Amino acid sequence: MPVPTALTQITNMADALNAADLLLDNLPKPFQAANGPYENLSSQLRPGATRFSTGWFPVDTDAETVQLLGDGLDITADLSWLDEDRGVFTVLPASSVPATSLLIAYEYKRLTDDEIKQSVVQALSKLSFFTDPGQIPLGLYAAFFHYIQAEGFKILSIKYAEQVNVSIMGRSESRSQIAAHFKVMSDQQYKLGDMARIDFYKRAGSREAPAVGRQTYGFPGGAYGWQPPR
Repeated sequence: MPVPTALTQITNMADALNAADLLLDNLPKPFQAANGPYENLSSQLRPGATRFSTGWFPVDTDAETVQLLGDGLDITADLSWLDEDRGVFTVLPASSVPATSLLIAYEYKRLTDDEIKQSVVQALSKLSFFTDPGQIPLGLYAAFFHYIQAEGFKILSIKYAEQVNVSIMGRSESRSQIAAHFKVMSDQQYKLGDMARIDFYKRAGSREAPAVGRQTYGFPGGAYGWQPPR
């Protein structure tokens, strides 16, 4: 299987964000319950209630897959998102709120756009003197990508740790266990990033990258990149 272009050519921040979405499996996913593509929010119906929330978020509100059904009728036109990063929406006017049944189909992601950017910026900081993703030499892509995953998994660990145990999509999930899983994955990616960074500079004739400055260097065979002066 060929490697996606987003993981072989980083020329600017937009490319880095696209790469982070791929590395962190952050592409929109359709909600899927055991009995179909609709999440049942009927338990949230209360007299006078107009505000509701999805079980998974952030919601991809740009997708055309969002559909809201109330008592079997399509009331998507009456849906307005208050906080797509938290999956919170309203149904207005209040007369459109159904009496007994509220179902929603939607796509969600693991991380918000701000969290993806945070993962990239923090990963850059691990490479010390690089502030622009377009400046990163090809030989440091591996380290950069490991650090992106480490930062993203750390965010996911914190997010799940803040949530209580839930039963969703037909199976019971302990979010504390998921948080611990992402914490382990984050630690592993940090170690792999450190190893890839150190290996890159060893091949260039240095132990590892110092904090500031850079100059050109050459590998045997004519490969060139950036070498921080010692």
